Amino acid sequence: MRKMFKTVALTAALLLFTAGKTKADVNVNSTFYFTANGQKVTTSAAALKPDDGDNNAYVTTLAAAPNGGLPSTVFSNGGTFYCRTRLAANDSVVSNLFTFKSNQKQIQAYPSGNARYGQYYKLRAEIDGTKISGSVRQSVRWCP
Repeated sequence: MRKMFKTVALTAALLLFTAGKTKADVNVNSTFYFTANGQKVTTSAAALKPDDGDNNAYVTTLAAAPNGGLPSTVFSNGGTFYCRTRLAANDSVVSNLFTFKSNQKQIQAYPSGNARYGQYYKLRAEIDGTKISGSVRQSVRWCP
């Protein structure tokens, strides 16, 4: 009886660990750079949308890049940060537009039938209203 309880407890702990690990693995940290005389639209590296039945896209704007990276400067320069997920294969728009005027987390459901599980997504970002004298940057954590 004791051995069976120990086996069940270890199995449950393993399942809890792997379930949390799977969700964390799909989070992607990206930093977008914008210049006054150059590109004002930029795209992240691709990330896999897990086949987990979750019909939401998640984006959190960060005050600085993780692990002591450079601070984000879009909001401190009066800008608005916009982004949406796109399929990496053909650049088609999949999510609704996320709009940020400060650092926060936003969750949006994909429009009916738009979530493509098991495919790669990228995050396309742009800014507006920013007083850029050289360049600005915005770090985000996102999950397709």
